[in-house]
Amino acid sequence: MTEIQQIEMHEIRKLLNAVEILAVRPAQCSENTIGEAVAYFKKLLIDRTNGLFSIELVVNGVVVADQEPVNECNH
Repeated sequence: MTEIQQIEMHEIRKLLNAVEILAVRPAQCSENTIGEAVAYFKKLLIDRTNGLFSIELVVNGVVVADQEPVNECNH
């Protein structure tokens, strides 16, 4: 069984920022914004439910492999 990684406060802030952009300023939304929102939400859900629940991202009917959230500073 894999170890559940706890989500940290700075990651929760990134999640909230990405959701705000998607909800309030969708014209500013980028591929990275969507990726961060999905990845950090998945990490939050796993952390808060102690692994009981999880989500998978499906693009065009294909499950996208597990990935850590992208740090925009690494581009």
